[in-house]
Amino acid sequence: MRNLALLGLLAAYSVARAQSGGSPEALRASGERAFGLSALLGMEDAKNQPAPPPAGPPVGAAQQQSLIDFHTHSYCSDGIKSPEDMAKEAKAAGVLYWALTDHDTTACLSRAQKAAAAEGIHFVPGIELSAEDDSVHVLGLGIDPGFSGWKAYVDRARTERVSRSKAILAKLATLTDPATSAPIQLDFKKDILISRINVERAAEGKPPLTDVEAQSLSEKDALAMIRGQITRPDIARALVDNKFVKNSREAFDKYLGDDAPAGLPMDGISYQDAVELIHKAGGKAFLAHPYTIFKFKKFPRKYGGTQYADFNGLAKSIIDSGIDGFETLRPGSEKFPEDAKTVDDAIQKSGSQQPMLMGIGSDYHGYTQEKGGIGPRAIGGIAVSQQQAQGLLRGLNP
Repeated sequence: MRNLALLGLLAAYSVARAQSGGSPEALRASGERAFGLSALLGMEDAKNQPAPPPAGPPVGAAQQQSLIDFHTHSYCSDGIKSPEDMAKEAKAAGVLYWALTDHDTTACLSRAQKAAAAEGIHFVPGIELSAEDDSVHVLGLGIDPGFSGWKAYVDRARTERVSRSKAILAKLATLTDPATSAPIQLDFKKDILISRINVERAAEGKPPLTDVEAQSLSEKDALAMIRGQITRPDIARALVDNKFVKNSREAFDKYLGDDAPAGLPMDGISYQDAVELIHKAGGKAFLAHPYTIFKFKKFPRKYGGTQYADFNGLAKSIIDSGIDGFETLRPGSEKFPEDAKTVDDAIQKSGSQQPMLMGIGSDYHGYTQEKGGIGPRAIGGIAVSQQQAQGLLRGLNP
């Protein structure tokens, strides 16, 4: 039987449904009755599991609340901040448990672990795997960063991402800027790689490369200087810097989105392989932000040669692959109760008896300005009380 306090993740859907009757309003109410928040945290499965032993001194006064955020990105993927700065932000925001989940890389986990320890934050090593055509993302939480299988996966992802980025630039070059009628031309080394290096340097308080330093680098050397993966936001930033668009949102809407003129799918691993890889690395696998699939992707949709008529069919297949849960709650999710209901309905219709965990995370990328960039404007997920914090602590330190 799974310990559903594992890694401080939210309690099983089976428990939530039993207490709420399945409706989003009752689901929130059941959490509020028990804990004063909109989710059940740190609880055991309803099968009379023995309580874990006490885990040290209380976190704080009973009325004190802390935050948990299990979905964030540093400059090792498509974020813009160093793991050290993110740890400081997490501390300032009152985050008690924090996971770094960069896309397709573990490059910053060791630094994040040390930074979190220095700030007194409980750190959960994570990763976000880009599966299928990049529309299915699978979070791995509690993974072993030293797992031998990561290198082959990360290398494959880097090769694919570089190839995809160059293909996107080639498509952009066939388009014209409406303002000038000139081709939308970007140079991979100068506009993508050097720009990305300078983002990382800025996050570390270093000056940008000089023109001489940048010109002296080969493409191979520049790639080697980048810690993580090249992503579409790197291309969006180049479009902004070259004044083809005003901000990243416009870049995706006009050029880089799935249905945009320069949008290209990624050749990612299957979601089944993603789940298996995370399990081999000792972690738990979660479907990240499922609402981005059932709200923004068109069905019927094909993955791995199988046609899915709707999200329910896809969710059943994902559950059958052995996934441990769905990332359902995020800051502001109370404004969209239908999202939780859609996921809950899909789980019930799957007929699976496997208890599903509810994941929680902000998907913070480090952007704090009002315009441009992706993700929320502050780190931090859902507030938890001292009682839940102690349960989370026991789950993290069995």
